[in-house]
Amino acid sequence: MAVKKSERAGDSGAEERFAQLFCEAFGEEKGQFVYPQHPFVDIYGNHRTIDFAVMTEDGKVAFEIDGETWHNPSKVSQDKYADDLLKQNSMVFQGWRVFRWTDTQLTKAPDRVKDELITFLGYAPVLTYFDGDTPAQQGSVFELREHQEEALANLVKMREEGKTIALVQGATGSGKSAIGVLDAKQVGKRVLFLAHTKELVEQGAENFERLWPEVSVGRFYESLHDTASFVICGSIQSIIRNLDQFKPDDFDYLIIDECHHASAKSYTKILTYFRPKFTLGLTATPERADGADLLEVFQTVAHKLDIKDAVETGVLCPVRCIRVKTNIDMLFGFQFISLGMYLYMSAEQGCGPKDGLMIVIGKKLPKIPIGIIGILLWSAVTLIGWMLGGSVGIGTLLSIFGAGFIMHIFYDAIGFEPRKLKHKSLKDTLKSLSGKCF
Repeated sequence: MAVKKSERAGDSGAEERFAQLFCEAFGEEKGQFVYPQHPFVDIYGNHRTIDFAVMTEDGKVAFEIDGETWHNPSKVSQDKYADDLLKQNSMVFQGWRVFRWTDTQLTKAPDRVKDELITFLGYAPVLTYFDGDTPAQQGSVFELREHQEEALANLVKMREEGKTIALVQGATGSGKSAIGVLDAKQVGKRVLFLAHTKELVEQGAENFERLWPEVSVGRFYESLHDTASFVICGSIQSIIRNLDQFKPDDFDYLIIDECHHASAKSYTKILTYFRPKFTLGLTATPERADGADLLEVFQTVAHKLDIKDAVETGVLCPVRCIRVKTNIDMLFGFQFISLGMYLYMSAEQGCGPKDGLMIVIGKKLPKIPIGIIGILLWSAVTLIGWMLGGSVGIGTLLSIFGAGFIMHIFYDAIGFEPRKLKHKSLKDTLKSLSGKCF
């Protein structure tokens, strides 16, 4: 656990537990930005310490751990209680966001504490050092994990075999961006790093600055148009719009981060214009929204680590889901669906394809309730989908039978029979509108 300045005295067992929970919630790498026993001065000039302090992009955050012996209002003197309030009021006055837990909560409800930390700071908080406390060194020892070493070795071997393009597939958080940076570093030639958002471009630039501090790193997005640095990190959109500012042979190594987000047209422009000696695509998934196959572009997978393997090998922490309870249930939703169908069908302007087929079948089988017709129709569609490889879960079955029965009950209660409606054709509607307009 890499909590910064842990050499300061005063850490209690409860505070150590909090530091551990913080690292479990946000990752060990965030521990370097946590300051135990952080000094501050209250409004009366008294020197005090905050149990834990962090600096976020939104400002200063203080975490206080209250022990039963020293902070319980029913067990301490009035003076001590008033002094605790003064400390908290001073922090709030000075712009601190203050969050407090008891040591009992840390021991008996650690998962809840972690959930609350995520609620207060977000899933991926941007943390920085406090002013004047940034480490003097520009980098630190970066210890490669086994899968990263394997990926780098595979990339070297591929280049030795004469291959010039490859794909690294890794679960989010598994360190695939570091693989790209370190492989480019071992090649040692000029690099163009592309991503589809400003945040990813900045993240890439920071990775290069951290892992390859010997070279200059520039940005190319929005108003930033650096073309001279050894490494250029840019948005794929900005680079495409300004291709005339670059020569095709300006870069020897091209990295496309989260390459499944870029459109096929974007790929074509980039890959046909630039002439790097090696191109690397980074992605969490080879599946693209437009149906295109990434392997048709990148040809060879240098390394693959999906989320299941990443969790099993300890690269990522186990997935923990939190169920959010609401007072809205599925049956209530089916009632709204039935109401919506009633409102639009009663306008007699035609039905949607599914509902139109349901009504046609219903007219052929007038003795069967329309809700049952819906169940039969949706069952047939589900069966076809399953035969084509689709999945059928409990939600599917509830949707088939629940929606049908709710529709039947709802329509029967309001006396609505969709088979008796006389829907206007498109020709009738246009004729009616033209008569009103002219």
